Amino acid sequence: MNAVKIFQPVTLKVASMLRQISDTGTHQEGFTDSSGLPIADFASTDSTALIAFNNSLPVGAVYLAKISDDQAKGSVIISRNNPKVNVDLELAKAAVDFVYDNDIEYLELWGHGPTGFLVEAAAEVGLISQRELHEMEIPLPLENSAKFSPEVTVRTFIPGNDEEPWLKLNHRSFVNDPDQGQWTRETLTERMSRPWFNPELFIIIEADKTIIGSCWVQIHPASANRKKFGEIYVIGVDPDYHGRGLGRALVEAGLALIAKNDCAIGTIFVDVKNTIAFSLYQKIGFTDRRIDRLYVWTSPTEKGKSG
Repeated sequence: MNAVKIFQPVTLKVASMLRQISDTGTHQEGFTDSSGLPIADFASTDSTALIAFNNSLPVGAVYLAKISDDQAKGSVIISRNNPKVNVDLELAKAAVDFVYDNDIEYLELWGHGPTGFLVEAAAEVGLISQRELHEMEIPLPLENSAKFSPEVTVRTFIPGNDEEPWLKLNHRSFVNDPDQGQWTRETLTERMSRPWFNPELFIIIEADKTIIGSCWVQIHPASANRKKFGEIYVIGVDPDYHGRGLGRALVEAGLALIAKNDCAIGTIFVDVKNTIAFSLYQKIGFTDRRIDRLYVWTSPTEKGKSG
């Protein structure tokens, strides 16, 4: 049986162990929240790490951060080097017991890993599945090129000019999305300040001088765990223009940009509940690379530990 130890606060030494697990883990991009932001890049006095060991080797971890006095969020990853099959159950139990003991009433926990990762363990400890995100990938270049209807104009994003009309499009396109649909001007400004942002990789389509769709691409440099690839970071079409083939054309245009930047693989994230988009990506040729699931735990009226 793995031993799960609690580290609070997360020191530089603990952060190093988290990176070690991430580098050999089921989710090699690191401990992230739903927006893809890294939440374990730095040591923090406001966070907690629950690390599972096999002898002295760290083989899995939960990284937790409080977002209010009684709420926390986090993510869980297990190492591919882990010899024990039940480490996800042990980590899930440890996470629930920790938040219970610290009077946290609500926990959001992302499970990053293969198809069945954390599913049975979550059910056993009372974690309820809320979302299922698929990272899909496709080899490049495509055989087909993007075909836009004559009614639209295709250009790239103009910083200082397009922020507000793009946010309006984003809100209309993602009205039911708990993450993307909540973007503000501050959110967009922060994303545009990141080193990878390039307006030439941000496709805009207009009709009657109004932005009706976009495809924003991010290029990820090669790392120790993964070759260089491109991601369709945000894509959306105004609901008034659905059913005209613009979504497919934007995907294909985005993938062409990715291939033009010397990437042999393109990726995209999609919520499984978005059945129309999920089906479209499959038709284009995307296949699953991995599945991330968001689980929620709420403190019961009569508290009882996970067992």
